[in-house]
Amino acid sequence: MTKENKTNWKCDECVSKKVPVCTTTSTPQTSTASSSKTNNLTKTPADYHVTTRKKQNESSTQNKTSFVTESNLRAILKQEITAAIKSSIKELVMAELQNINQQIGSFHESMTFFNQHFEDLKANLEEKSTHIKVLQEENLNLKSTVNDLTSRLCLVEQQMRESNIEINGIPEKNSENLSTIVNKIAKSVDCQLKDDDVLHVTRVAKLNKENPRNGRS
Repeated sequence: MTKENKTNWKCDECVSKKVPVCTTTSTPQTSTASSSKTNNLTKTPADYHVTTRKKQNESSTQNKTSFVTESNLRAILKQEITAAIKSSIKELVMAELQNINQQIGSFHESMTFFNQHFEDLKANLEEKSTHIKVLQEENLNLKSTVNDLTSRLCLVEQQMRESNIEINGIPEKNSENLSTIVNKIAKSVDCQLKDDDVLHVTRVAKLNKENPRNGRS
């Protein structure tokens, strides 16, 4: 819009409310009114400083497309909650699995330690069992040997006692000579004994040590 148009521009309401001036001549009025009308008709919307707006239908469609529906909101919330739950569950499961792996590792070390000790004990037990079997066999042999020797000793003692003589009823004295007593007894029964005939003379131990021997013991 030019400066001249800006200075001469008037709105339609002002033009309609303007009171016509009475003059003697009517020709200029008609020419002025016609010129103003032609000027108003030739003016563009940009000359009036009028901003054009889009149609109502286009704005309503844009608003509809810009709004989020309830179903879309539910789907978005569902996806977000599912992703958060999955991530939290994954973290918990990974932490628990790591703890379980550590426990399994410690159990494996303990089992290895106990297995080694068990193998050592097993080897020692087998060695001791073999040694015990050998000792048992030796013990059986020794038992048989002892029984044999015992029987032989009994026979020898019986043979040695074949020439023994037991005399009862001899009083006991503190300073006695048993060989002399035996010789006197032999003389009293008319039995000749030499010193070489008697190998050993002794008294049999008393059953009751507190009971003194008298003439009948």
